[in-house]
Amino acid sequence: MKIARATRRHLYSITAMTRHFFPYTGFTFSTILERMQNENILYFAAEENGHTVGFADVEFRGKQAKILGLAVLPEFRGKGIGRALVKKCLSAAKKRGCSRVVMFVAEDNAAAQSLYAKFGFKKSGVLRRKLWGKKILIYGRDA
Repeated sequence: MKIARATRRHLYSITAMTRHFFPYTGFTFSTILERMQNENILYFAAEENGHTVGFADVEFRGKQAKILGLAVLPEFRGKGIGRALVKKCLSAAKKRGCSRVVMFVAEDNAAAQSLYAKFGFKKSGVLRRKLWGKKILIYGRDA
């Protein structure tokens, strides 16, 4: 398994995963390509045998990094890919001089909440609106 900064060759897979796991974003191939070209947003791709099996995107605003999405294909879960993606995002935040990292997670996603807790993330609030009919929790930690 390899985690690297995502490039155009990961774009199709990231778009497909975004549409599947985060349909409320409405992100298209073009939207994600634009986001990849934005200096304040980084995408990371998890590869297994040359195939993209997961990704994370993190946005930087001032001293805060916001992990906006993190997804791993179901058949590749439990192999440390999510953990590796979180580490990569935290490392990027540190390199950018961020003092705080936040992320969103659906209230019913216990596996993700458990993963984030292992990295010291704590629930710090609730998003005012539901996404895709789900209550969204805000998790945060110092960088």
